[in-house]
Parts: sequence; structure tokens; C-alpha cells
Amino acid sequence: MIDASYEFDQLLYRSAHQPYQNEFSGYGRVVAGNFQPEVAAGFGWRWGSNLQNSFSSTALRPYRQRVMAADSLYDGWYLYGNVEARYRFDDATITGSTQKPVPDVELEKGQMTAALGAVYFYRQFGIGLSAVGYSKAFKQDKDDWHFRNSLMFYWLFQ
Repeated sequence: MIDASYEFDQLLYRSAHQPYQNEFSGYGRVVAGNFQPEVAAGFGWRWGSNLQNSFSSTALRPYRQRVMAADSLYDGWYLYGNVEARYRFDDATITGSTQKPVPDVELEKGQMTAALGAVYFYRQFGIGLSAVGYSKAFKQDKDDWHFRNSLMFYWLFQ
């Protein structure tokens, strides 16, 4: 199984540097392969301090909640939220060769995800808290939405 992906981020708006900034961005993703090929688009919002120093290093995707400070010289914090819509063409984790007695299911091709969180970083140390909700991945799922929360601590070695 292999996938290759291309992602891009686009800053749409960031307020002038004041004690706190507001920021809106968009992103897109194309994944080709035989594992989880898909196309996706999302929209994100952040509010906090030193946003200009952490934009390019954040990966605040609903499917990948990872945060990092852009440079060990900065400190800051932000609250964030984002939503993503995607069309998944196939999913080998659901429709592939699964171990039996897993029942056969039908992939839900149109999917959505939303995330809310908070991040604080001081130089190379940081903490992140997130709550993520995502729609069902297969049609036979009895629940329309699933949720998960995470608490992450990180330390960048330099």
C-alpha cells in the first residue's frame, strides 16, 4: 500500500500585529495511491499572539493534530478551529483485505471533519489540546459523528 500526497496552505487574512491577532487560512490536499486516495479542502481560523511566527510550521489539520513552534526564538499561543470536506475514492482500511470475521461495509465517500484547540509554545517547548469530530467513514456505521480529544506535549531538539 502506498499513497503520495500534495498539500498547500494559503493565508487569506491576518490582522495587524496588536496584542492579539486574528487569522484565516485555507488549504487543499490531493492524495493518489491505493491506500486512502482522496481530495480535500479546508478552512481554518486562529486567534492569539505571534501568529506570523508559527503559520508555516503548524499542521492543524483535523486528521493530523500536530503543533510546533516555527523557531526556538519565539513564544506565543493561539486558539484555533478548522473544518474540512473531503471525497475519499477508496479506503483499504475499510474495503481492503481485512481480517475475518470483519463484516463487509460500504465506504462513505463524502466525509467531513472539524477541530477546535489551543496551543501554547515557548521556544522549543509546547503544549496542545484539541477536540476533533469526524463524520462516519462507512455507511453501515450507526453513529453519524465520532469524537476524540488529545493532549500533547512537545519538545523540539535543536
